[in-house]
Amino acid sequence: MEGEDMSGDFLRGAIAMGFAIAALFFLRYWRESRDRLFAWFALAFFVLALTRTLLVFAHEDHETAVLPYLVRLLAFLIFLGAILDKNLSAFRSPAGGRARPPSGATTSNAGSPPGYSAIAAPEDGRAPSEGRRHA
Repeated sequence: MEGEDMSGDFLRGAIAMGFAIAALFFLRYWRESRDRLFAWFALAFFVLALTRTLLVFAHEDHETAVLPYLVRLLAFLIFLGAILDKNLSAFRSPAGGRARPPSGATTSNAGSPPGYSAIAAPEDGRAPSEGRRHA
């Protein structure tokens, strides 16, 4: 039926748009922090958006097509690799895997979610907490 194909294509397009928007948000976070995790997440979401977009134009049975599933697998492996890289970098770097602020930057609450504040590093050399929720 023609109506079912159009509604399926519409939903695939909407899902692709959602993935693309998520990718743009992670790209913006990467530009602000230069944290590799955000760059890898942006790439993975762009791959997922591209997959959904290509499915709209593919004229084969989506249930038996192997390529879209392989591309999705690639995207999820990128997610997994990004998370592992972030967690393993805590063991490799002296900053404990946290992104360092640019030189000349001050610690402030600008751009932080409401109810969070920056915490200065303790003088005893322990790693500071990333942020603390106000009660």
